[in-house]
Amino acid sequence: MTAVNLIVKQSAAFLLTDGAVCEQATGSLSFVTSKIWPLPHINAVIAFRGNLQVVPFVFANLASLFPSFDHMKLSLGVTWRSLFLN
Repeated sequence: MTAVNLIVKQSAAFLLTDGAVCEQATGSLSFVTSKIWPLPHINAVIAFRGNLQVVPFVFANLASLFPSFDHMKLSLGVTWRSLFLN
């Protein structure tokens, strides 16, 4: 399970997550890592949960696909489905 908290202020947003990666079968802690990936070229960050083996693939694709935050906001749903559901 991943905890993600977003705090939005007038001039900033803060994204907080846990860092725990647990064994699915036992629930025991395997290691700790960041679940937040920065997208500085569009002044954004993304938080991930799920299979960490696919995160570098997802991040590499997302980072290269969107030239702006507004473009990502409008296109992310369609892009996500095309990457993982086709």
